[in-house]
Amino acid sequence: MNNNYLYESVLTDNDKNTLKKNNIEIINNFKANDNKNTIVDISSNKFKSDEAFIRFIQKILQDTEKEFGNRIIYIPIKHLDSNNIEGDRGYVGAIIRYMKISSVDFRNRFPNTVFIFYNEIKETLPVYTDKYKSTEYNQFKNLIITLIKNNESAKPNINMVASQQPVILRKSTEDDKSPVKDVKVEKNIDIEKTEAKNKKEDELVTNIVNNVEDSDNEEEAYENIENDDNFKAALMDLDAEDDGKPKFNATRQNRMNTLSKELLKKEVHGKTIEEIISNDKDDEIESTSMKINSINDEWKDVKFINFQKKYDINFDILNILKSLHDMSYPIDIINIEVEDTSTNMDYIYTYRVETEDGFGKRSTLTFDIPKFKNNRFMRLRGNEKIMSGQLLLLPCIKTDEDTVQCVSNYNKIFIRRKGALSKSYPSSDRFLKAIKKLGNQDKNIKVIVGDNTTICSKYELPVDYIDICSQITRIETSDKIYYFNQDEYYSKYKADSSLGIPYCVNRNTGEVYYVKMDDDGNILMNNAPMLLSDIISNEISNASDKFREILSVTKVSNTLNYSEASILSNKIPLIVILGYTLGSLDVIAHRMKIDLDEDDKKFSNPSRIKFADTTLYYQTTYPAAMLFNGLNACNTEMYNLKDMSNRSTWLDFLDSFGGRILSDGLDNFADLFLDPITKEVCKHVGIPSDYAGMLLYANSLLSNNKYNRHTDISGNRYRTNELIAGYFYKAISRAYVEYKAQVKRGRKVGISMKRSAVIDWIFEDPMTSDLSILNPLLEIEAANEVSFKGLSGMNDSRSYSLDKRTYDDSMNNKLALSTGFAANVGINRQTTIDMDITGKRGYIKDSKNDDKSVTKSLSMTEAVTPFGTTHDDPFRSAMTFIQTSKHSMRVGKSMPLLVTNGADEAMPYISSDTFAYKAKENGKVIELTKDYMVVAYDKAVITDDNKSYLNECIDLKNEVKKNSDGGFFITLKLDTDLKIGDIFKKGDIIAYDRSSFSDKVGEDDNLAYNVGVLAKVAIMNTDEGFEDSTSVSTWLSEAMATDVVVEKETDVSKNANIYQLVKIGDAVQEGDPLITMQNSFDEKDANMLLKNITDPSFVSDLGRVRVKSKYTGVIQDIKIYRTCDIEEMSDSLKKIVTEYEDKIKAQKKLYEKFKAPGANLLDPDYKMEATGKMKNNPDGVKIVFYIKYNDKLSVGDKVVAQSANKGVIKNIFPKGYEPFSEFRPEESIHALFAARSFNARMVTSVWVSGAINKCMIELDRAVKNIMGIDADTKLEDMC
Repeated sequence: MNNNYLYESVLTDNDKNTLKKNNIEIINNFKANDNKNTIVDISSNKFKSDEAFIRFIQKILQDTEKEFGNRIIYIPIKHLDSNNIEGDRGYVGAIIRYMKISSVDFRNRFPNTVFIFYNEIKETLPVYTDKYKSTEYNQFKNLIITLIKNNESAKPNINMVASQQPVILRKSTEDDKSPVKDVKVEKNIDIEKTEAKNKKEDELVTNIVNNVEDSDNEEEAYENIENDDNFKAALMDLDAEDDGKPKFNATRQNRMNTLSKELLKKEVHGKTIEEIISNDKDDEIESTSMKINSINDEWKDVKFINFQKKYDINFDILNILKSLHDMSYPIDIINIEVEDTSTNMDYIYTYRVETEDGFGKRSTLTFDIPKFKNNRFMRLRGNEKIMSGQLLLLPCIKTDEDTVQCVSNYNKIFIRRKGALSKSYPSSDRFLKAIKKLGNQDKNIKVIVGDNTTICSKYELPVDYIDICSQITRIETSDKIYYFNQDEYYSKYKADSSLGIPYCVNRNTGEVYYVKMDDDGNILMNNAPMLLSDIISNEISNASDKFREILSVTKVSNTLNYSEASILSNKIPLIVILGYTLGSLDVIAHRMKIDLDEDDKKFSNPSRIKFADTTLYYQTTYPAAMLFNGLNACNTEMYNLKDMSNRSTWLDFLDSFGGRILSDGLDNFADLFLDPITKEVCKHVGIPSDYAGMLLYANSLLSNNKYNRHTDISGNRYRTNELIAGYFYKAISRAYVEYKAQVKRGRKVGISMKRSAVIDWIFEDPMTSDLSILNPLLEIEAANEVSFKGLSGMNDSRSYSLDKRTYDDSMNNKLALSTGFAANVGINRQTTIDMDITGKRGYIKDSKNDDKSVTKSLSMTEAVTPFGTTHDDPFRSAMTFIQTSKHSMRVGKSMPLLVTNGADEAMPYISSDTFAYKAKENGKVIELTKDYMVVAYDKAVITDDNKSYLNECIDLKNEVKKNSDGGFFITLKLDTDLKIGDIFKKGDIIAYDRSSFSDKVGEDDNLAYNVGVLAKVAIMNTDEGFEDSTSVSTWLSEAMATDVVVEKETDVSKNANIYQLVKIGDAVQEGDPLITMQNSFDEKDANMLLKNITDPSFVSDLGRVRVKSKYTGVIQDIKIYRTCDIEEMSDSLKKIVTEYEDKIKAQKKLYEKFKAPGANLLDPDYKMEATGKMKNNPDGVKIVFYIKYNDKLSVGDKVVAQSANKGVIKNIFPKGYEPFSEFRPEESIHALFAARSFNARMVTSVWVSGAINKCMIELDRAVKNIMGIDADTKLEDMC
């Protein structure tokens, strides 16, 4: 046995006496004494530098290398300062500093060496140089500090690693005569000692103690341990336990657990986090009864409009933050602060989250989360934003015959059957080969070949059976017929699918035989799981001795189908991912509830896995075979069975499928794939909610051909605002991945992420767009738009083949007929008015009874198009959706429908407060001017952040709103019919846009949507109305006029002198100056001269700038923004800016007076950051002019006659020259449409609704005449 070489820098007299008693010699030179454990005491040596000391140790080791096999340096740390271990100027500090500077040089200079650091109570920390990495330095440092601080009693240690010979240390007591008593084991360097020992560690300790007690001396103990196979196996088990995750001592674990518990007591928006995240009930969405005068009762029970109200984003965000505690590199939350930092440009909450990781490193996360307007819309970076709803796949679902998708907010994993058809399972492969070899050798067996895969795709069948169906149509024996065309069973023998899968019939009686698959995808036969191909093989073997003989010698292919995962841009056998994640083949088998054994006789239908030292067998089941067949792609015969419990073996396998470089990515998937939202959904739908469990479940789904079609939305759920939380998880997971990578490199960093990370993700989402407020119908349809695209959705448009764009029965009562044009057909869809979903997670209801009511069947556009869905061609209905919702302008003479189902009256309640302001509670009007209305509520209104208010200010001024990306703006003004002192009820409309809604039609004062202008139209083929051309009257041209606002902005230097500026309300002609200014010069004297000069002709020659209008109209509004202080401006500019901001300040005082919310959302009256629209003007002023002009219907414009029947204006009849009818010659006809156009487009709803409208108007006139009421009101006057 080789001696152990020990180096001791400082020895006490007690140490020396103890060592001598145990035959260990102490010397003061480099010559070692043979046959003895030797200690070199150099306590009297002095060294000038760290390098001199390191070279000295090297010299000792080199001189003794031939005499001693193991090289161990034993270092006391009792004199170290725990607050400054790197600053120690002694030998220990030199070693620690050297370990920090260069791990590679450290290993090269001290190969095959163990540094053992110990404290006064003989607790030890071994550092094995061959294994030491620079990434472990911070952990090593923390452990040294722990040893210094730890003053508790502890036993001496036996320190070992598989590649090193054990070093046995004894207690340092005078009266202890045995050198090898009372020992315990310490783990490898990178595993910190914990109080709780697992079972394998206890077995190892027991093994060593037994060997020590059975030995007479130290050398014999070494030999016994070295030759003990059980000891070696236990040691390998310990090594296999290393899962690559950091281990923390009891103190750190207690600290982390304490932080996790204390987090629940913190408050967010006035509620404890525990209160928020414990509110996990997913009850039915509450119902709303609308005040609509309609015979349609469905308006009394509308739920979908409350879907967003049910969702609390804080529930998800806090759960996501809390989930960081459960990561492999845990991070705990110390404190959370949430502040409403909304401005006129951004409606946001800012979160400040203080964190502490497992190593004690603290950091602060700061991020912004959008604040929803009307529970649905956002304002970000100066624009109104909307994210379309998403139909997201359930977390684990089969989407094709051979494909399962695992979907979360982190990423997607595709798991597919890999391999050729007919080789899915051993039994089907063997069966088909045997049948082919049988040929005509047995006259009692008749085989009819044929491909029946297309027919079988209609039925739910196991894959091995489909393998047979692909080659065989029928097999006949003396007593049975096996049909592989499933239609035969149902057409000839009236099979009952509720009894299971029919697989054969009795040829004498016609009785059909069935098998049933259990929830795990297995067929039980005599209480043992069987494959259907095995059952058929056994039965045919019983009928034919020849077939049985051939089958017994037929070999199975080595390239059977197996589960393959597409992950990290690579394709990897699923078994390899699970093996790497779980660390052991035994664990996988245990999770699958299958037995592995070296005795094949224990299984009725065994499959095998070959290893270098043995062969393992398992019962062939659909899930097991599909998973374990993946090991055929790995070289398992190069490894022993024991190696399969070592994570490094699975890393070796990974080299063949993209390389072990993927290991970090796989670790991240194991950590992050299942976010809290996805876990909640998994539990709701009965899917495993852990990573490995989900992968195993996905594997089991590949057992048969059943799958969920893309258009079958029963495998989806609907979400809107939850997408924001999903993007937060996306952002925080990326931050965690980066943090984890840094820590693994040895850098002591905290987790961090960009403040705008979530909002940046929102802007990148393909379904995020500017919200157009062209009309309330467009706003409603934008809110109800839904797509399969988006976060973790199907975002490649090329993936949408024709079959993925169709309308499916599962969409009834959820999705309307309407969809986008051209490339977006079937990709972007519209929900029905009252989409049939449940809970805050938007689970799709099973609509067993198709509800044909308006709210359940139609989108809002379809609902305000009378008879459209029942009388128009479906393609034209899709066009109606685009033309009516996306391009309709609010015009001066528009009015509600005469024929209605109640949808137009529902729109004021469904649209946002932008168009119709709803009362939050019961209350009354307490102040009213032409510019604003103040209402007082009877009880406080509670906001999303748990604040409250009693009064609310409603702006009644004309506002300029951006029309999405349409290139122009529009004006919008709320008006009220209330007076001071009027009372109202919760939900009442207290202010509304008169161009959008009116009560012109109907027997009550209910507001309804002004869908268009009611006009008398002649449908006939004439030169004035031919094909797509249309002629209209001057009255209709003016009635359909609309106000359009254009923007003109200019940047102004803060030192510029302003000579002229238009005012709001001024009329301007094209080319008129909006502002005249003189830019500043570098010289102060020149600026002063220009300021005092008044001669226009002279100044213009010196650089006067005029910003001119490109339009003729009226100045609707002027807005001013600045990124400089007012004090820095020129006098003329300062006066203009001050007057502008004084108006805003006055408005803010009004809000403050009534303690109403919203003052922070008014236009800025302060110095702004040079971001967004001001990023190109970092130290100046931006003035924005809004010019309004009235745009009449003119030649070349397009009009639509109710439903997808457009006409291009070719002529406008002058006043007095309008056409008229014989029936009412005094009443003008205001438009001529070609009858051929209606017929060619198959838009017949116009005939029906037009006829009814005429009947109603003439009936109204007739009744009034009978009653003696003036009925001579012209149609023009009704609008």
